[in-house]
Formats: sequence, C-alpha cells, structure tokens
Amino acid sequence: GHNPWEVYQVWEVSIALIVSFLLCIILTLVYRFTHCNVSYLQSFVHTMIIMGVVSSLVMILIGNNIARAFTLLGAFSIVRFRTAMKEPRDVAFIFVSMVIGMACGVRFYLQATVGMGVIVAVLLILHFFKLGERTIREHVLRTLLPEGTDYQVVFEQIFDKYLDRSVVLSIGAARQGTMLEIVYEVFFRSAGKEAEFIRE
Repeated sequence: GHNPWEVYQVWEVSIALIVSFLLCIILTLVYRFTHCNVSYLQSFVHTMIIMGVVSSLVMILIGNNIARAFTLLGAFSIVRFRTAMKEPRDVAFIFVSMVIGMACGVRFYLQATVGMGVIVAVLLILHFFKLGERTIREHVLRTLLPEGTDYQVVFEQIFDKYLDRSVVLSIGAARQGTMLEIVYEVFFRSAGKEAEFIRE
C-alpha cells in the first residue's frame, strides 16, 4: 500500500546518510593514525562523523529549493560554537567531513569516494614524509648555580662542544639568595644532541 516513489526516496536518503557515515569513519581512522600531538579527543572524532552525516542530511533537505537553503542558512547562523580548536589541522578535517557529507547529500557518491581517496592519500603523504617539518635547534636552558660561581666559564667547554652560540637571557637570585639562576637561549649545532648535552 506504500507509494513506490516514497519508498524509493526513503532508500535514497538512507543510502546517502550511510555512505556519508562510512566515508567519515574512514576519515576519522586516518585522523587518528596521523595525529601526532597530545590534543587528541574522542569527542572531536565523533564531531567529524556527526558533521558529515548532518551535512548530508542538510543537502537532502535543501534539494533544489533556494528558499529552503536560505532558511537553513539563517538557522545555522544562530548557532554559536564556543569551543576554539587548538590545531589548525582539525579545522581542515571538519571541513573535509562536511564536504564529503554534502557530496553524499546530492548523490555524488563516486565523486565523494574518489575525493576521499585523494584526500586520504594526501594526508598519508604529509604524515610519512613530514612535509613542512622544521628542525628546532633553539632552546631555552635554565640553570641553578651556587652563589658566587663564575657562570661565564663554568659551562664553557660543554657549550663549545655542542652549541653554535648561547645568549644569556636573564640572571637572578634564587632560593633566598643562595643560588644564582641563569637563563640561556642556546643554539645547537645539530638536532638530537639535547639529552647528551643535558647529561654532561
């Protein structure tokens, strides 16, 4: 007794949302694999999936209706996002999940799948080849020396061995005047020698 057209539409909507969900899961797996910082949050991973599926649903609801598009745009403009993203990279992942969802919402499944494949390849290339990474050779070194120590010569041999140069940033009394706190900016000749330098 069901209208065949209605059944077809239900299946079409369901397929769009399912494909969007599956592609966003792939995106979250790549995000988790390539994430290097300590700011990883499970809630952010869930947000990517939700945004992808919701974007897909929004595109289905809009269809070809311009008035509906403006109504939804007005509704979205009321929403205020209070959480600031710590990583610029996270913004890109949210954007990708929304675009994938939008593509699925307008039934561009092939384009969404191919686009996801290319994006995943780009993310893996960036991760494995560490493109744009910069070796940090400048560090701040904080030292505590007994009061009266000649700080200009006490580290001279070690500094000459490991550093290109060093700059004294501050000198001050510490621990009720019993110690001298010297803060240096140090520039290593080569990266990876920090632990050895500290031991010496």
